[in-house]
Amino acid sequence: GVWRIKWHPSCWQVTTKKGDDSDSNGNVCSGKILVAAMHGGCRILDIPALQFYELNTTFSDDARVVAEFTAHESMAYGSDWLWFGPSVNDSVASCSFYDRQAFMWNPYPAGKII
Repeated sequence: GVWRIKWHPSCWQVTTKKGDDSDSNGNVCSGKILVAAMHGGCRILDIPALQFYELNTTFSDDARVVAEFTAHESMAYGSDWLWFGPSVNDSVASCSFYDRQAFMWNPYPAGKII
């Protein structure tokens, strides 16, 4: 099951200039979603259809897990992005319920940004 879903913070950024990395409204979105999946740990999903969402968009069911964190010893119920802007790599904070643990983790192996 899923306890919490968080859009990547870049989905709420508005650019001042339209470019190849923005939709027709100037919004930039990475298409990534962070999921606290209870006993399944935490996952980051990449959903390409979310990158340039517009009302007339036809969605596909393409989604892939790009990162996972399973070190929690009990139910992972909280997660959030630690994001300081597009020029800084993402980090994630997550917490679990019964064992009362909190973790900060890098979702990208060897600094690779997906």
